[in-house]
Amino acid sequence: MAEFVIPREIAGVRIPDTALVGKAIRLAHDVSSPLVFNHVMRTFVFGSLIARRHGLPYDEEVACLGAVLHDLGLTDHAQGQKRFEVAGADAARHFVRAHGFAQDKAEKVWDAIALHTSLGIAGEKPLEIALTHLGASVDVIGIGLDAIDAAVVEQVLSLYPRGDFKNAFFDLLVANFAKKPMLATAHSWAMEICRNHVHGYACPSFHQMMQGAGFAS
Repeated sequence: MAEFVIPREIAGVRIPDTALVGKAIRLAHDVSSPLVFNHVMRTFVFGSLIARRHGLPYDEEVACLGAVLHDLGLTDHAQGQKRFEVAGADAARHFVRAHGFAQDKAEKVWDAIALHTSLGIAGEKPLEIALTHLGASVDVIGIGLDAIDAAVVEQVLSLYPRGDFKNAFFDLLVANFAKKPMLATAHSWAMEICRNHVHGYACPSFHQMMQGAGFAS
């Protein structure tokens, strides 16, 4: 088996040269399927390319940690009864704190991961938090892809190929959601997936919940 090597840069994007980033990438590699690992690495690169357009300062180490650890909640490393974003954020915060990362920076890593699917919210957070959301949005649903040079995208895909990502990643989400209690997916984008793809899933609408509240009006 070939030795796992962390590249120093990807498509012109430098990987922060810190011991913790190296350990985080190795963790993501070791606990994730190739599908998920390639996705989190592409998320980091695409987010970094977006940051380059902004031209604003940000904590690159925090941004990288958020990106490469953002899908721990879809692995056996961080399974539980919470939303996968929160389960992954909890696991990532525990990991970086165990390796001596400062509490305030660890909380930013938590925010980056917990909010990475929160359209309209994550993008308003500080850049090192927002970039996980922005990079994942490029990779999963193509938002912002047209603003990245096609040759650069090809470089990223040559190193971290997608394979059958559109189908395989969706199937992974369905499998993860099927293990969760209803409240871990209710009233989020995940509920749409569950209604259509998880057998026996039944969740009241927001209107039904309001009407069922224990008040006269």
